[in-house]
Amino acid sequence: MLKFKDNIHQNQVTLLAVFGLLMPFSRIVNVNMVLLGLVVLLAIITAVKKQHKEHVHTTKELYSLIIFFGVLLFSLLYTTEFYKGQKVVVRSLPILLFALSFLLMRQFSKKDIHKILKYYVVGCALSILYSFLVAFINYADNPLPITEGFTYFTLALDFHPSYFALYIIFAFCIFVSIFDWTSKTKRWIPIITWFLLLLFILFLRSRAPLIILLSVTILMLLKKVKKQIAFTIVAVLLIPALFYIQDILELISQGRSITLSLADRFHIWSSATDIIKENVFLGVGVGDYQVALDKQYFLTGFDKGIDEKFNCHNQYLQTFLSVGLIGLLSLLSIFFFIFKKGIQSKSFLPFYFLICISILMFFDSVLILQHGVYFFSFFAVILLKFKHNSNELT
Repeated sequence: MLKFKDNIHQNQVTLLAVFGLLMPFSRIVNVNMVLLGLVVLLAIITAVKKQHKEHVHTTKELYSLIIFFGVLLFSLLYTTEFYKGQKVVVRSLPILLFALSFLLMRQFSKKDIHKILKYYVVGCALSILYSFLVAFINYADNPLPITEGFTYFTLALDFHPSYFALYIIFAFCIFVSIFDWTSKTKRWIPIITWFLLLLFILFLRSRAPLIILLSVTILMLLKKVKKQIAFTIVAVLLIPALFYIQDILELISQGRSITLSLADRFHIWSSATDIIKENVFLGVGVGDYQVALDKQYFLTGFDKGIDEKFNCHNQYLQTFLSVGLIGLLSLLSIFFFIFKKGIQSKSFLPFYFLICISILMFFDSVLILQHGVYFFSFFAVILLKFKHNSNELT
């Protein structure tokens, strides 16, 4: 019986590792929901056999994800655009499925976590190599992926550059966290990798990921070196960046209008805020957010917003607008429990995750896209499931 129980757990870990490996390829491989279904199936088998009942109460933080999904589902009762709202809920289904299945799993050991994370890092590395390979093979017919980067490069994976950069930055955080860099010959590897990552983000022309990379770098420096040295390094990097911020943005944009883009975002956020003021508690419903925004764009003369069907481009406003204050609080509660888990486990990885996802959520409505939902739900439940009173995660 013990052997059968261990086999189920190891199969679950292996499936999750493969899920992480294929997550960067999710839009072109289309097997991630199948893998998630198998994870859920094994969890149901576990529940039926009542082998891990004693572990369920130890991961009550996972209920925060279930509550968040429940709020989205409940909003279908008062949304007028039911079909559109149904699509949003279905796209968010991994949040519920991961949380429910993880509730029934055994706690993850350090070995389990490292296996899953290493597969994810390998998957991200392979996705970069794959994109470059496709770009070089097709260079004669289409040189733009190599010469211009941006969406031209990530088109091979059907990936938005900002989300691709998010995946890669967090993979770098894992790479730095779970491997041993104590020997003198290895200390230069993460530094060289960081500079390559910086060049890659510039190549993708992603502005929000630059902020994310700087933020996680500050945390890494505070962890690895003395605070005085860390702050000195940050000042040397940050102060020149502040003086030449416009030049940096123009370098990234390569001709795209930064000023217009920022003006658009402020107009969008202002419109969303006006709607929220009239729908504070429950929001307008997950199906009606775009209709409400389009009406507000019309009232303020923002024709571009109507033509382009701009969403909130901010997950906090998107959630507040769609499902009200109760939805926003349920989302923030997930962040709180991950933060708490980081303190309990004395691990920096939950903090890296929070920095990555919370900053991108400020600039984009992350949870209305498949890549965003997968990333958020997958790592949120894994980090919450870790047994903090065993070994450190990092």
